[in-house]
Amino acid sequence: MQRRIDKATRIADVAEQQGVTADELADQWPNRKYWATTHRMKPASKETWDMAVGLLAERENYEGESGLGDPRVVQQLAAMAVRVTETLARHNVDSTDMEKLSRREKRQAARMAGAEDDKLVFDLASRFMEYREEHRLKGTK
Repeated sequence: MQRRIDKATRIADVAEQQGVTADELADQWPNRKYWATTHRMKPASKETWDMAVGLLAERENYEGESGLGDPRVVQQLAAMAVRVTETLARHNVDSTDMEKLSRREKRQAARMAGAEDDKLVFDLASRFMEYREEHRLKGTK
């Protein structure tokens, strides 16, 4: 699910940059392989594509000011947190290790993940890591 959030956010970002509406994006489902090739990503599953359409629709319908209420901001924070989580997991860092990382190590992890060096991003990434560990523990019981 976490990877799906990141990919759906990237698809919504590209669609928004190109001026594509949520309805138009929904109609692009048959062309998803072309989209993937054009934007250097793997083709999205139907669930991921539908999530991207939903994220884009939320952006279109939002009329407030920028900030934590803005769907774009929330979606970007979540996507960055997922990338940080993925990066740290590839380097065998778990949630307890994340708490012990120095500020320098956090900046380095953010750079490696292509994310902003932000406390909120690391708080979300830490929570995502905990969810991932809980999910894996449930699978082994």
